[in-house]
Amino acid sequence: MGGFSPAKMYMWCPDPHDPSNWHNESAASFENLSMLISMSGMIHTRLVNGEPEPFPAIHYVIGGAWDVPTVGGHLAEGTTVKGVVEVFVTEILGIEELLPSGYDPETDAAPEEWYKEVE
Repeated sequence: MGGFSPAKMYMWCPDPHDPSNWHNESAASFENLSMLISMSGMIHTRLVNGEPEPFPAIHYVIGGAWDVPTVGGHLAEGTTVKGVVEVFVTEILGIEELLPSGYDPETDAAPEEWYKEVE
């Protein structure tokens, strides 16, 4: 349970500057108090200065209060919690990351498979 004000998120949408770009996330901010409806996600890696670095990809849905539509996206920095939000984080054993060598997040699309099962 919890509320946000503001709720900031990255939302997948067509690129208004390049209609052929379907790999586009745009920032949105909802200033009115909104309520958390759902939250999930994972922690995976991205390359920063050529080194893999973990980062959270948190998906959440808000809405239902004071003229805030029901919307969802990736949680963005700057979201402010009003009230309490409880998050449970756990490790999933038996998988290994698959970040391709030479992967460039600026020019390459996200890999289809981030992890593989290990024995």
